[in-house]
Amino acid sequence: MLKLFIAGQKSFGAAVYKAVRNAGHSVTGVACPADGQYYDRLKKAAYCDKSKPVIIDSDKLRSFDIPDSRGNRCHNCGSQPPFHKHESPFKG
Repeated sequence: MLKLFIAGQKSFGAAVYKAVRNAGHSVTGVACPADGQYYDRLKKAAYCDKSKPVIIDSDKLRSFDIPDSRGNRCHNCGSQPPFHKHESPFKG
């Protein structure tokens, strides 16, 4: 079983999400457009999943937001994404 993080949007992102889950893999999180831009099917698929993956707005996604193999923890500080104990080393 793989633990995956999906970055995508709309119906294609939702189709990938469902295919991954139907294949028996785990989705640790998704990155999709922020609320208000349009209705996002990937966000709905993740929100309705009983495993409750982390949902991050794609415009705010940074490398340290990607959950690791230990289970939804920041690689740098161990906190739960997207709430970190540290600042991003990258500005802008």
